[in-house]
Amino acid sequence: MDIERFTKCENGQKERLLVKDWSTGPIDLLREALKLIQDPYHICTFALIQVIIVVPSTVLVLLTQWFEYEVVHKLVLQPPAPPAPWPDMWVVFLIFVALSIGSLVLAVNHVAATFYTAGSMYSGNNVSFKQVMQALPGLWKKLIVTALWGHAFYVIESLFFFVVFNGCNAIFAVPVPILCIVTSVAAGLAFFFTNTVLQLAYGVTVFDGDDCQGVAAIVKGLCLARNQWCNALGLLLINDLPGIVLGTAFTFSVLSTLDAGSKCVIAGIVIFLASVFRNLSSVTYILFYFSVKVSRGEKINFDAIADQSQFETRYKTIGGGLTSC
Repeated sequence: MDIERFTKCENGQKERLLVKDWSTGPIDLLREALKLIQDPYHICTFALIQVIIVVPSTVLVLLTQWFEYEVVHKLVLQPPAPPAPWPDMWVVFLIFVALSIGSLVLAVNHVAATFYTAGSMYSGNNVSFKQVMQALPGLWKKLIVTALWGHAFYVIESLFFFVVFNGCNAIFAVPVPILCIVTSVAAGLAFFFTNTVLQLAYGVTVFDGDDCQGVAAIVKGLCLARNQWCNALGLLLINDLPGIVLGTAFTFSVLSTLDAGSKCVIAGIVIFLASVFRNLSSVTYILFYFSVKVSRGEKINFDAIADQSQFETRYKTIGGGLTSC
């Protein structure tokens, strides 16, 4: 995706943002995402988003993954033998709920911050981290509805595969290794489908008006995903798969027999790398949404994010060229 990005001129005027060639390949989107993050006028904004929002969000996500691993492997696959007592399952449930809610809240703030920053850049405006934080409440109210519905699908999928796994293991005595492989592949496909639709639904929620959120946004995201599955798979492999691998590495590093100091060092490195991939993935999916809209001949209404801040939007639409306000 070759784009002439805006810069601040010496006289204070903004240059017009022109779309020269909207190609939707995953590598093109990743390359453009890197350009956005490294933009000299916004590198500090993205860095602060990384440190203040993305890193805490990544920590909670990794802790949730580790907790799920502990519960599944120590309580389901290897239940404590009598007379060893089971832990209070209500405590386990409350810890899981607390971690999930915290992860969801920070994830929504991350999505709102990156969408607002990238949208502001494409509308021809420099945006500071302070402006991003001021815009979060307005965007958060819309995005949380879509996020709750999206994560409800994740929960349903997780419960379904949990029941299938334990049912097949107990009733049909399917060997655990085979069962793990089959359910992992099926769960991976379900995650890929839901994640792609949800990422596009976030774009719909932010740019398509207040009435398009929640289920309506997810349905429209599903429509946008049509004929885009190859590109979405590419994004999954280059963006999300490294994060999944790093999450697994975090879990095993915590459970390893290494000393506490080594565990902290490894965990810190993994958290940093995972947060970088999460931030890059979020920006890439924003560009994926933009490219899908343009490929369908639809315009993107940047006034939707301009309403969340005090700045004046000068160039507000992508698709068929930008138009001056």
